[in-house]
Amino acid sequence: MVPRDQHLRVSLGEATVTLEDVMILGGFPVLGESVSAPLEDKEMLETEEKLIAERLQVTRTKAQKACQSGWMNRWMGTGNQIEHEAFLSMWVSRFVLPTKSNSTIEKHVFSIAIRLARGIPVALGPAVLVSIYRDLSLLKQTTVALTKMGNNEKKDNVFALSLLAPLRLSRFGYGRGFRL
Repeated sequence: MVPRDQHLRVSLGEATVTLEDVMILGGFPVLGESVSAPLEDKEMLETEEKLIAERLQVTRTKAQKACQSGWMNRWMGTGNQIEHEAFLSMWVSRFVLPTKSNSTIEKHVFSIAIRLARGIPVALGPAVLVSIYRDLSLLKQTTVALTKMGNNEKKDNVFALSLLAPLRLSRFGYGRGFRL
């Protein structure tokens, strides 16, 4: 059962994003190893260590973070043995499991990228659905808080909300007729 704050009310009634939506509309697999499963194979662990070391090198730039552009520049066209894993790390960081620091490569994606590079199925769908539910909850909480503030606050206040999940997977028009 989907918690109430992950439902949206649209003109046709209530709607939510399901694992089937994530699988069919997003193309994310729902079968395979968990995204949080640790690596056990020695060769895969060595590859992860190499990626972590390279990430550390990228953080030693002026930006002091493993930004995606720096990551691309470090790997693109190098022919390095782990170039494919590096590319998949960026893809997962950017399109599958983005984080608050949307433009960085996070270490937790390395094990996923290593498995994908070797053709090992990884169940990305459930992790994507979790991120969608997280952002829908955040959207509802923020909307409720702003509604409660009403006219008590100045009209010139600026408010920013960062939603990172791929909400485009929702089949309903969440921008139209959105009511709480």
